Amino acid sequence: MDRVYEVKINLADPDGTTGVNPFYSSFRTKKEYALPAPKRTITVATQAQLDTAVNMSKPGHWSF
Repeated sequence: MDRVYEVKINLADPDGTTGVNPFYSSFRTKKEYALPAPKRTITVATQAQLDTAVNMSKPGHWSF
């Protein structure tokens, strides 16, 4: 889920701190990853058709 969060940071140092204290900031989570739609679907009904489809496929390609 894509959400925004606000954070509060309190700095503490025995020697003292400089700058803004506390420090406020915000961050956003990444959107949930969704798989892309398939480019091509090949329907097979038999083992022979599956074997043919696998043998004709090429690495990184969606077509024969």
